[in-house]
Amino acid sequence: MARRRKSADTTLRNALVFLLLVLVGWILDECGLFGRGAQAATGAAPRPLRVGAWNIEWCGRPQDRSGPAQGVRQDPEDLADYVAFAKVAVLAVEEVIADQPGERSHILDRVVAALDTRTRGRWAYVLNPGRRDDDQRTGVLWDGAQVTPRTPGGQDWDARQHRPWRVPIQDRKTLWARPPHAMCFSAGPERTDFVVVPLHMKADYLGDFARQREGEARALVTALPRIERAFTDQDVLLIGDANLAQKVEPAVSVFETAGWHWLNAERRPTHWPSGALDAAFVPRSQPEFAGDFEVVAEQYFLARGLSAAEFRRRYSDHWLVVTSVRVMADDD
Repeated sequence: MARRRKSADTTLRNALVFLLLVLVGWILDECGLFGRGAQAATGAAPRPLRVGAWNIEWCGRPQDRSGPAQGVRQDPEDLADYVAFAKVAVLAVEEVIADQPGERSHILDRVVAALDTRTRGRWAYVLNPGRRDDDQRTGVLWDGAQVTPRTPGGQDWDARQHRPWRVPIQDRKTLWARPPHAMCFSAGPERTDFVVVPLHMKADYLGDFARQREGEARALVTALPRIERAFTDQDVLLIGDANLAQKVEPAVSVFETAGWHWLNAERRPTHWPSGALDAAFVPRSQPEFAGDFEVVAEQYFLARGLSAAEFRRRYSDHWLVVTSVRVMADDD
């Protein structure tokens, strides 16, 4: 009888140890630590990096927000919670106001601080220069625990010395009111490097501007070889608010004819209440891009007990979109 009891105790103890290990592994995995350690130990392929984009409607100027959101200032804790939920390593942002010296945003300052706490990451951001000080800005947030920003010369990024690389657009007077910039990120030594170009194209505000977006697409496609040469990299991701309001967009045809793949060809809604404005374009020739396109909307509403209308009021009229970059041996 004693031997049976001892055997049963041993079995129970082993089961509890197993469950404890599983629980610890799950916690570390959620923190993003287990995957990195296991990959280093076993040589398994690293997880793809999630790269997203989000138009944070007039972030920093609530009086210019529209409809039920007019005058409602976004809470940095809300914004950080949404970004953390999306589990992105890099996030292009649009419609941010630089209201602090040095092209900083007091809201994004608090967002990255909250993200550090929530994800145990090392978050940072830059805002791209605008034409005027009070312009809407595009920019990029990133988690330094997952990626390292690089300059066109391949050096480590230093925010005190470097600025995002401005994409050369010839006709700057009528095209690209939010000038496109590029930033390069490395997934690690000898691993994938990729360039992110946040998009904010002309909106159909007080008119139909599909032809202007077509002109912006042509100008950007013309400049893309210079981006590739500057960063010595062909892994370029165009992502953000492309304002694709029409059912048939000439701008999409321009990108596709130039060899780019539109990842939201299904026109999944990305904007309140049903517009497919936000987009991602990747070169068809580069295997680093997984080709997926996710809209982070219903799953977040459900998890946080939010209605779409409440999200629109408190957060933005756009939803965050995500695609993946495979981490592999760098081929360029």
